[in-house]
Amino acid sequence: MQGSKPRLVARALYNFVGQTARELTFRKGELIYVRRQVDKNWYEGELNAMVGLFPTNYVEVCRGKC
Repeated sequence: MQGSKPRLVARALYNFVGQTARELTFRKGELIYVRRQVDKNWYEGELNAMVGLFPTNYVEVCRGKC
């Protein structure tokens, strides 16, 4: 995909269990593709073909290698 910007990836620092159908559930160590930052506390991301919201403080955005 020439011309497309690189996808932002974040590594889960902790397990997170979504409390609503809009939230993304993941386990510590999983890599999540970040689609956008909703606000200072929440990202929207994709994992295993599921899309949802998750807290920014549960992940570390990868800068270079993840």
